[in-house]
Amino acid sequence: MNRESSSPFGTTRTVLGTVGKCIYCKRSDVLLSEEHIIPFGLNGNQVLLEASCSECSKITSAFEGDVLGRAFILPRLGFNMRSRHGKNKDKKITVSLEQNSNISYIEIPAEDCPILFMMPIFMPPEILDNRPPQPGIQGTGSFYSNEIRGVPKEKLREKFGPGKIAVNISYNPNNFARMLAKIAYGFAVAHFGIDDIVDLGLVSSILGKTDNIGKWVGVVDSDEKFAPKTVLHSWQLGIQFSYEIDAPKETVTGRLSYKISLFSMFDTPEYTIVVGDVKNLASKISLPV
Repeated sequence: MNRESSSPFGTTRTVLGTVGKCIYCKRSDVLLSEEHIIPFGLNGNQVLLEASCSECSKITSAFEGDVLGRAFILPRLGFNMRSRHGKNKDKKITVSLEQNSNISYIEIPAEDCPILFMMPIFMPPEILDNRPPQPGIQGTGSFYSNEIRGVPKEKLREKFGPGKIAVNISYNPNNFARMLAKIAYGFAVAHFGIDDIVDLGLVSSILGKTDNIGKWVGVVDSDEKFAPKTVLHSWQLGIQFSYEIDAPKETVTGRLSYKISLFSMFDTPEYTIVVGDVKNLASKISLPV
């Protein structure tokens, strides 16, 4: 059996289309690069070709790099996930070691790193519950935490002696939410095409031109989770629409949203992202007669 195709951590590349213009600024007269919908560093497989200009790519790469290098550094190292700058298995992480009230800093290799998730629980998107707008994104004060693998205590004790090891995990909530929004928007482009998506403001938030990412991104309470625990990452499409039965179906538009679950095999939070409206909906999906 091919391990690459059977493993949830597989990295088999899947091209979801060629766009021919930057999906963020819409320019087509510049050099365009491919866009990983789920970040390359999270073993994202789905790719849009000719989909991002260099200026927009610098912006999205910056906030993705911040999330991958801080919030997700431990699972990325522990699971030996992909990196554009060398193999994660050869990397080390700095932790603090407290011994007899003295604190020092030591490096431990990736194979000895704990695998720990800390993911924020946000308020629902403002556009869904009509909260007064606020800058950035608002958290609930709660976090999802899950330790998949602890540090090898005996091994570290033999090398460094007895003591208390502490690992620091930090994250920027706005960057985390912008990355989620980028993923949802990328899937929307792949599924419906760039020209039929009516942007309501999400793209400006992704690019950091407006500071209202919490209007579009959040967590909506649900009694049931959609994400299977057999895959690494999951998404779910939602479309809300209404129309007069006698109206031409060509005039129907729908409000598009996605649920995104990263590392869903570990029962992680499911984030809701409102992407915008979709034109020509009747040509995309079957509508009731």
